[in-house]
Amino acid sequence: MKRSIKNGKKQVGTGEAGFTLLEVLMGLVILSIGLLLMSGAHITATRSNSKGFGMTSAAALAESRLEQIRLMSSADPALTAGPHADPDETFNGITYSMGYEVADGDPVAGVKKITYTVTWKDNIDHTLVFFTRL
Repeated sequence: MKRSIKNGKKQVGTGEAGFTLLEVLMGLVILSIGLLLMSGAHITATRSNSKGFGMTSAAALAESRLEQIRLMSSADPALTAGPHADPDETFNGITYSMGYEVADGDPVAGVKKITYTVTWKDNIDHTLVFFTRL
């Protein structure tokens, strides 16, 4: 409220003080829209984080198994040409199915191409494929 002093007496001015109801409602609408947009961004970030966790876990499992395969002798039965299945592994409630295929002479004789595949399902099906040569 605006007050002024005139001739030693206090007078109530006609100036406005505070916010009108319309200004308060417009502020609440803008705040609500901002909060709604932030909640949508939070949901997207959570989904991306979950997907990234699944891919990181699958990559770690595949790299671990590929290191074991690289240490095998080329005469090992696990390195014969054709598909090979590895046991499923469950990590943080997600089951990862893994397997690999060996191709002899790819790209040249004496070289084995290993294609290692990891699949898992959270909300959708995912597949991660790795290649290496021995």
